[in-house]
Amino acid sequence: MHASIVNESPLETALRDARKGGASDWHWGEKGVFWRVNGDLIPQKSGLSWQFILDALALPDVNDLDMAWQDSLGERYRLQIARTTDGIQVTARIIQTELPNVDACEIPQAPRDWMQQPHGLVLIAGATGSGKSTSMSALILERVRKHPQHVVTLEDPVEFALSASGSRFTQRHVGVDTQTFATGIKAALRQDPDVIAIGELRDVETARWALLAAQTGHLVIASVHAQSAQQTVQRIVSLFGAEEQGHVRGILADTLNGVLVQELHRVSNGKRQAAFEVMCATPAVKALIREDRIVQIPGLIETSLAGGMISMTQSRRKLQIGSVRTSSL
Repeated sequence: MHASIVNESPLETALRDARKGGASDWHWGEKGVFWRVNGDLIPQKSGLSWQFILDALALPDVNDLDMAWQDSLGERYRLQIARTTDGIQVTARIIQTELPNVDACEIPQAPRDWMQQPHGLVLIAGATGSGKSTSMSALILERVRKHPQHVVTLEDPVEFALSASGSRFTQRHVGVDTQTFATGIKAALRQDPDVIAIGELRDVETARWALLAAQTGHLVIASVHAQSAQQTVQRIVSLFGAEEQGHVRGILADTLNGVLVQELHRVSNGKRQAAFEVMCATPAVKALIREDRIVQIPGLIETSLAGGMISMTQSRRKLQIGSVRTSSL
């Protein structure tokens, strides 16, 4: 669902103030307003009422809603509205207007190389709020910068409005433009895509269609809620029933280009930056997946650092040695 306004509303003013103040998220409730700045919640004064919010969004009264919203200047937000025991609460993720790039995101070289492959599966993992969507968009834009492509994205909701000279972007909001991630992938396969981006692999049908897309000559990039490369692979396999898991491990081994895991750490100047785990789908990694020795992946990453892999332990240690990043959030 999208909404736009002609004159600046109190909601638009409040969100624009939060954006100018460096907030990543804006929280409104009947008991107070908070900004999240560099990981910390900071209380704010506000006279914004629930009715002002409803009026700005052109909505009837609601209890639970996820939506994307664009203000009169074209600035974008991801909104979540929920009724709680303390009344209504609204959470807005502030989407940056500047499109992300791999250098600014400090994405390691290996994932950039995976995105130049003609087909396969690239998985981006991490906790909620770790920047997975930003990294996915940056990697997609890096690919199309070198080779004009047709990119189909499936998100809930759409965050960055992607654009690049010579390329075509088909961006679909799951639940609005298409019923589910799985139905969106199925339709995308008939839309002559080069790249299919999937906002989240969270159920078996989405995973099944994603693997099929990677098998049939497309580059698929998708995010997974997982804390490590090992857990990412296990999460995909465990979506399927026991009778299918052996077959799925084989397909995953054949199609996987690599797994990038990221987490945010506080830096000495109070801001946050990312640490990464990188697992390249080498023949040794593929063998571990195929033979159901997934638990051995962390050890293999630790002993294969020269080949472009990065362990999270190594990344955290390097950040601490650099004395700019101190503690994990």
